[in-house]
Amino acid sequence: CLDVGCGPGFLVEDLARQMSAAAHEQGVVPSGSLMGLDCSESMLKLAAQRLARARADLPEGVEWRLVKGEQEHLRGVESATLDLLVFSQVLLYSHDLPQCLAEAFRVLKPGGRCVICDTDWDSLVVHTADKARFERIRAMCTTTFVDGHVPTKLPGLLTSAGFEIVSCATVPMMRAGYLDIDAGSFIGNWAFKVVQDKAKGHHIDKGDVDAVRTPFWGGNDAASHRHKPGRHQPGHRQPRHHQPRHHLQLKKFVTEMKEHAERGAFFGCVHRFLFLVRKPLRSS
Repeated sequence: CLDVGCGPGFLVEDLARQMSAAAHEQGVVPSGSLMGLDCSESMLKLAAQRLARARADLPEGVEWRLVKGEQEHLRGVESATLDLLVFSQVLLYSHDLPQCLAEAFRVLKPGGRCVICDTDWDSLVVHTADKARFERIRAMCTTTFVDGHVPTKLPGLLTSAGFEIVSCATVPMMRAGYLDIDAGSFIGNWAFKVVQDKAKGHHIDKGDVDAVRTPFWGGNDAASHRHKPGRHQPGHRQPRHHQPRHHLQLKKFVTEMKEHAERGAFFGCVHRFLFLVRKPLRSS
């Protein structure tokens, strides 16, 4: 099994435990091989640390290894050697989707399966009074990805690559009603943290921003911060709302989301799409 874009190794560890549990249920000795691939040295280091800590709990018959590589070029993986390959939230970062799928097809055995999980950010909806502002914010947030709308393209690309589509499902990442903004839900994290983090590095329309005198990080040290060297010259009076971008406390959108969360009116949802596909037993 290969986890493409394994990150810190969560899925590799989980798959190892599942292989062990399945073997015990069947009354056989656990065995198998797992590989995690990522382009980031730092992520591979975290994955290695995680798997090293879990080693004592993993069966000896289950082997794992981590390799550095790109999803478009699975170098070091021989053709027709894998039973399972996983793309989980990584294809939206690819510059060449057909090449990714061609490589997946190459390394899978006949009858081997590929699981794909990816978000389509066109499916994002929230309860907001300003739809135009929301569309600008959504467009800003999708700049993180090469393509934030992969799932709708996958059926055609998978078929062209030679795969058989076995099933497709959707997983809604949704919260509604009262919402604890510190609880760590996926959609809550997007509404209350990701939007603000992305705003720091992008031009934000003045109408979308509450420009207040409190620093972005909060607290009551605004006055002391205004007198730090280089911020103001003696006798120079700053415009009331002239603040560095990172001092802008909250976007009006985030303020609106918090008000909804506090009075039980919050609604936010984005969908992840799951594809299970198979390499045919025989070439057509």
